Amino acid sequence: MPVPSDLSVRRDASSRRRNRFGPWLALASVLTVALALAYWVWQPATLRIAVGPAGSDDQALIAAVAKAFDARGGAVRLVPIETDGTLQSLNLLGAGKADLAVARGDFAMPADTNSVAFLRRNFVVLWAPAARKGAARPKIMEIASLTGRRIGVVGLGDANLNLLRVILAESGVNP
Repeated sequence: MPVPSDLSVRRDASSRRRNRFGPWLALASVLTVALALAYWVWQPATLRIAVGPAGSDDQALIAAVAKAFDARGGAVRLVPIETDGTLQSLNLLGAGKADLAVARGDFAMPADTNSVAFLRRNFVVLWAPAARKGAARPKIMEIASLTGRRIGVVGLGDANLNLLRVILAESGVNP
């Protein structure tokens, strides 16, 4: 009868050990994969929202909404991206670096985006000069009275000018 060598005894012991832990190792692997999958499925959707400029009312509003979403622990999380203003916010949206953007309605939206909600109100102030002593009182009492008159626009960029054009066109005045 052949005498078992040390090597064959070691092989038998290690194979028995492997066979004994094999089902537990498979179960642990399956549970790990299931937990990772559950974590991935139940993780909230994160939406990047471009808003600016820093310290603006828009940024404060979006920060408050993002904080409320986080506190609820819901299915959506907002991550504000600080921008220099509306134009940069729209550029980030168009480049795919943001999922949402806070912008004025008179700016051109990127071609492949859809409008979800309007969260902004626009204030328009029109000033007419006061009558000088001895001169006839100006008759600018409504927007239609601006026809043929010179109008000055205060503000940076073309946004305020575009808004004025929209207001004039809607009021029947040729911009």
